[in-house]
Amino acid sequence: MDALTFDRAWDEARDKSRFRDAFLILSRTAKRWPAPAEFLEAMPRPVRDLALTHERKPANPETVAECRRKVSELLGKTVLPMRGQQ
Repeated sequence: MDALTFDRAWDEARDKSRFRDAFLILSRTAKRWPAPAEFLEAMPRPVRDLALTHERKPANPETVAECRRKVSELLGKTVLPMRGQQ
């Protein structure tokens, strides 16, 4: 137990399935009781919950008009307004 907990912080909610997975991996591959280092190597890395968020912010009509003007200028021709927008 000391070898597994030395200089580590375990979180039951995050690590419970990782412990289980490490034992399952070792039960299929190990021919002898694994050393703590082998157990830790078999343990999958923690999964990080990365939540991407996006908040749609409608463009300011003046900004849209200015961007259209700049694009038209760059292209050298008139850019037609998008459907539903003038």
